[in-house]
Amino acid sequence: MGVRHGVAAVSDQAGRARGHNRSRLRIIIAVLLAVIAAALFDAVSGRLGILSFFSPSGPTLAISSPVCGTWEMKPLPFPGALSEFKLSGIAASPSGSLWALGSTSILASEGQLAVARWGNNRWRMIGLPDAVKESAYLAGAHFISDTDGWAVGHALAPGPGLIAMHWDGWNWSLTPTPDVLGALWSVHGISGDDVWAVGWQNHMQPMQEYPLVIHWDGATWQTTTLPLDDTRATLNDVLALSKDDVWAVGRYNEVNAPGPLILHWDGASWQTVPAPVSCSGGYELNSLAASGANDIWAVGSCYDSASDTPQHLTQHWDGTRWTTHEVEGQEEIPGSLLDVTLVSSNDVWAVGVAKSGRTTSHVQHWNGSSWQTVPGPPAKEYPNSEELVAASASELWLLAHNINGHNSSVAKFLRCR
Repeated sequence: MGVRHGVAAVSDQAGRARGHNRSRLRIIIAVLLAVIAAALFDAVSGRLGILSFFSPSGPTLAISSPVCGTWEMKPLPFPGALSEFKLSGIAASPSGSLWALGSTSILASEGQLAVARWGNNRWRMIGLPDAVKESAYLAGAHFISDTDGWAVGHALAPGPGLIAMHWDGWNWSLTPTPDVLGALWSVHGISGDDVWAVGWQNHMQPMQEYPLVIHWDGATWQTTTLPLDDTRATLNDVLALSKDDVWAVGRYNEVNAPGPLILHWDGASWQTVPAPVSCSGGYELNSLAASGANDIWAVGSCYDSASDTPQHLTQHWDGTRWTTHEVEGQEEIPGSLLDVTLVSSNDVWAVGVAKSGRTTSHVQHWNGSSWQTVPGPPAKEYPNSEELVAASASELWLLAHNINGHNSSVAKFLRCR
């Protein structure tokens, strides 16, 4: 009995020791998993985690109502020694992959087109075709998927010519465009054989801009006929919802123009669409966003005939007609809205220029019933907040310039969790 009790006691002690060792091992594993999770979270979001010690994050600015979140200033793409990356646009793929458009310049000389992709809390330069001309400009991009994207713009020399580049998931390649003098400002598509791009062309007299729409059918870009009878105008943005539902907006370049320029493609032809007249002077619509065929937003500016000061303009399509919606502080803070992006029908964002000497970008948010001002990230005086894209429902990116178009800044808005 004594021997058995002794053996049992030794066995109990050994069991307790193994239990302590297992508990200690579980604690160590839990700590290691927490460390790995923190590092991975940083790699995905660029906000928290161990990896944040090895990459610049910039200052943050807390945002109060109506939208809870923070702005984080991000570094600009850096192409190399003695060269500068001039930003001209940003875009996001459906999976949230973020792209920056621009050009490189060495000292005072203009360089070539350049694009950069954001990942692991830094920008990575992506190679472009050698045939891309110097003194060129990229104005807009759209990604149908991560392996099907387009970027458009124009060459400045020897004469204004169209540029369209395609991303296949691995490389950018140039595609031949119609041989016209002009520029492309925006591109949007619904499939690999149904892509639209808009801008302006010159086909009569120097410095006379006329609207331009071209279409990609999977093999070639071709110009399309517009119902404007050689009316001077410029198209700033295009939005393709389906093969028979495409919208384009811009401005008339004529004196005493009838109102905002809105065009619609019904699958067979382009037609002008009446817009509500809310200003006595000129109009301009700069950007489109939609959650569906009956929920489309267009933003821009309108002028009073007695004043040269623009007013922020937002218009909404409900499937039947366009209506104008007032922006908060429109009378006190005049300016223009340059871009709009949509997360959902009750979560719409617009950015632009505030002509009031403010030192933050002008940001507006639609909550389903009204537009409200949201404090923007710090920027240079008189900032031009040119583009805003939603990488996800909780992450938005903003591109801003100061009034002379230089000193760009990029900021990321993270929604409260």
